[in-house]
Amino acid sequence: MPAQPRPRPETKEIFVSHIPALHVLIAMGYHYLSPDEARRARGGNNAEVLLREVLAEELKKRRFTWKGQDYPLSTNARDEIVRQLASPGLGAGLLTANARI
Repeated sequence: MPAQPRPRPETKEIFVSHIPALHVLIAMGYHYLSPDEARRARGGNNAEVLLREVLAEELKKRRFTWKGQDYPLSTNARDEIVRQLASPGLGAGLLTANARI
């Protein structure tokens, strides 16, 4: 009687990379958004990568230190960060855009 074939391990990318990466990010404090939540956060535009409202809310929580004092980011500074991240200037090439970000 021939030996029974052993079951092959699950090698789909979602099981070997996506799910473990999600576990690491959640352990680091990131909040998982379901595909529907992400779609709503993008305003239905699936081509949009940046979740602008989520970023804006997170930036409101951030502070910087200058001459020993803590300060919140100004509204103008937050708007500028969102603007620059939304349009990183890919025309100059990916390496340049990545360095700018």
